[in-house]
Amino acid sequence: MKGFYLILCACFAVFITIESKEAVKKYTETLSNEHADRNVCRNASGITTEFIENLNKTEEELEAPEMEETRHKVGCYISCLMQEKEIMSGSEIQVQKIIDMLKSLMDSNEKASQETVNIITGVVQDCGKQVENMTNACEIGWKFGKCTGKILAF
Repeated sequence: MKGFYLILCACFAVFITIESKEAVKKYTETLSNEHADRNVCRNASGITTEFIENLNKTEEELEAPEMEETRHKVGCYISCLMQEKEIMSGSEIQVQKIIDMLKSLMDSNEKASQETVNIITGVVQDCGKQVENMTNACEIGWKFGKCTGKILAF
């Protein structure tokens, strides 16, 4: 469960605060942890700590044609993490499973309000719908991470 929360945080860190040095530092620390899922996914996607440290681009810059390889790597990394946590199967994101896990996490957090749970649930559902007809797992990882990060930027 904790690993799932880190995946979600990783998605948000890449897309919400890509220009924030503090967020990059926190995300780098997360990547530095010796958890097997992250190691497997870093190796599979080509994501390195240095890669993340140098990924301080705006959303417009990341969407430029010359950034296709970067988008692909980030998307593959996010997709791999979701596959490892069994919240994505092939190219299908298990939206209800994500929502159930999030609700469980939020229920155990006394500071989480029902409003917060409802907002996050809505975001996951909306972003899941945006990628439900896509077939490329890396593209799905990129789009889903970008969507959740953009909507939950607070």
